Amino acid sequence: MRNLSTKCVISSVGLLLTSVAGAVGTDSSVFQQSQSTKVLGQSIGASTVSGTPSGTNQLVSNATLTVLGNNLPALQSYVNPPMTIGGTTYNEVYSFGYRVFDQSAYFHDDAGIFGFTAGLAPTEIRVPLVNYPVGPLILQIAAGARFDANIQARMTPEIFVSDPSLSVLGVNLTANVNGAGFIEGDASLIAIRAGIGGQLDLLDAQATVQSQFFFNGASPQASIAAYAEFLSGKIYLFADFFDILVVGWQRLWENDLYTAKGTCFTAGGSVCPAP
Repeated sequence: MRNLSTKCVISSVGLLLTSVAGAVGTDSSVFQQSQSTKVLGQSIGASTVSGTPSGTNQLVSNATLTVLGNNLPALQSYVNPPMTIGGTTYNEVYSFGYRVFDQSAYFHDDAGIFGFTAGLAPTEIRVPLVNYPVGPLILQIAAGARFDANIQARMTPEIFVSDPSLSVLGVNLTANVNGAGFIEGDASLIAIRAGIGGQLDLLDAQATVQSQFFFNGASPQASIAAYAEFLSGKIYLFADFFDILVVGWQRLWENDLYTAKGTCFTAGGSVCPAP
């Protein structure tokens, strides 16, 4: 499927909190939340927006992570009804700027439903900060980020041949995004490394938007069920092993020593994730 693409940028993260602030959207057809704090004097946090903004004929679902003052577009989705004009399907999905799966579209003739799924598989970026050899061990402090994002959509058209202006396009869109910054100190020996780390979850969000778009130009109608949790954290012990099949480190064991609850917002009857 065309017009599904993404870009990826990442930055290392430290975890020293100094302040928190939040913001709430006022448009009843849009779920909009944000939360931020300071890390080493720079902003860290996230924002999320889903819905059909007033005065537009577009369904959007966006999530942005802020890491040390840098804005990282974790997920951006735009649906522009009617979905197909001249053989071109007008929906756009981005996740950190990398192209998502082109073969993820599906179509059911019997149900009159067109849909797509798109996403970025769980990804971890590590940036070594300090390496210090002690005998056979290498002591290392590394920072980085973990993130994933995905989106699913179903479009159900109701076409009236006798009067096309009465036609309606129903769109059901569900978006998920998770992003966290971490810093870990570990010692490695041959194919095993172990240590202690801290993680700050910038955003854990899900939004389901049901919208109806009218071909006669009437204003769209939208209902939203969503939650967004910001800035929860934990300190943990971990052990990794080097997997020769993937030529990389894999997490073997992790045990939380301390957890801190973040701030969670809900809309439309959604429930925040269990702690």
